[in-house]
Amino acid sequence: MPTSRLLLGAVGRLSSEKGFDLLIQAVHALVQQGHDLELWIAGEGDQRPNLEKLIEDLGAGDYIKLQGFCQDPIEFYHALDLYVLSSHHEGLPNVVLEAMAMRVPVVATRVVEVPGLLIDGRTGVLCEPGDLDSLTVAILRAVQNPALREELTCNARLLIEERFSFRGRMSQEKAIYDRLLKRDGATTSLDSRAATV
Repeated sequence: MPTSRLLLGAVGRLSSEKGFDLLIQAVHALVQQGHDLELWIAGEGDQRPNLEKLIEDLGAGDYIKLQGFCQDPIEFYHALDLYVLSSHHEGLPNVVLEAMAMRVPVVATRVVEVPGLLIDGRTGVLCEPGDLDSLTVAILRAVQNPALREELTCNARLLIEERFSFRGRMSQEKAIYDRLLKRDGATTSLDSRAATV
């Protein structure tokens, strides 16, 4: 693979709600426009034959690969320049948290809890679910701007450390306990109470 080529990736069950067909079409469109991209999709599922046919029909087999079951997701994330979540429906996807923790910039659809995690242009790039044009534009925005990708990476990693690390969770729990204790009329913090035990 040429060193200039950007590697995009996605992980998930190959099912219709994941929107991998739109992701394949978006990457194909960008390659046709002259952008040097490759897409790897890791996972298995009942949509694999349909996705394989789509890739074949587009003549995109040289730069779009279905990788199958991913034995070591850490190595997969390490290889990527950009992670793309193209889902139509999702809760809070672990794959997005994993990509952020592994310092991979993220493009994601605005599904359920994702906008509460990703701030567009700060910790990720957001687009509309089920909208091929929106997905294509969002990917292009990240692909064309290395400085943006670096900013997303740094901000997302910091967010993960603050909100999802053990230390971050303990800090949030302490703040909750302190608020509850004050609401009950107590004026001392959890730390000062613990110091007297």
